[in-house]
This record gives sequence, structure tokens and C-alpha cells, in this order.
Amino acid sequence: MLGGFAERYGMSLENAVRSACGFGGGVAGTGQTCGAVNGALMVLGLAHATSEPGFGPPRQAAYAATRTLLDRFRERHGSISCRELLGVDIGTIEGRERAMREGLFATRCPVFVREAAELAAELVRAR
Repeated sequence: MLGGFAERYGMSLENAVRSACGFGGGVAGTGQTCGAVNGALMVLGLAHATSEPGFGPPRQAAYAATRTLLDRFRERHGSISCRELLGVDIGTIEGRERAMREGLFATRCPVFVREAAELAAELVRAR
């Protein structure tokens, strides 16, 4: 997800993919927050925040955009949790095998990636 925005923020595609690697499967395959959502949040940080410490206007803008993205994604899908979105707990061997057997990574995850990217793009444009 982050890779689609990398060039815009001065990142190489390789560095974007590498830095977001741990988010796959709901954070390292644990079924927690959807990796596509986490990637979208990284984009919002790049778009809105600065590297300055504190809770000034840039961080407040990033937080506001983050809350909006989370709310909209939940409205569309009912959750931001990978295990709830897929309907199986991929943090277990059995759940991961079931997800693979049922093709959930190939059928459902691309929808989540696309929609998280669309939401991030909307919120970046609204800036």
C-alpha cells in the first residue's frame, strides 16, 4: 500500500516495501490491525506530519486524518482488524491454512488495499 505513494514522498519503492513489511497479515501475521490500514496511516503521516517533536498543528492534522481514515474504513468494512475482516484468525496455523485454502488473501485483501489507498489519497488531496 505504501509503495503506491513512495515516490511522491521521496521514498524508493524498495524502501517503502521494506519499511511496511511487518504490517502484513495484520502486523506480522498476527491478525491484528489490517496491514493495508497501517500502510495508509503511514501515508497520512508522510503527508501531514513533520519530524518536529510535540503536538503542534502538523501532528494534530495527521491525527485528524488518521481518525477519519479509521472511521471511514470501519464504516465500509465493519472493522480494521485483519482477523475480523477475513473472518478467520490468521494468527493461528489453522486460521492461516483456512485463509489460504479459501483464497481469502487473494480475494479479500486486494479490496482492503485498494480501499485503504483510495481513502488515503482522498485525505491527502483534502489537505
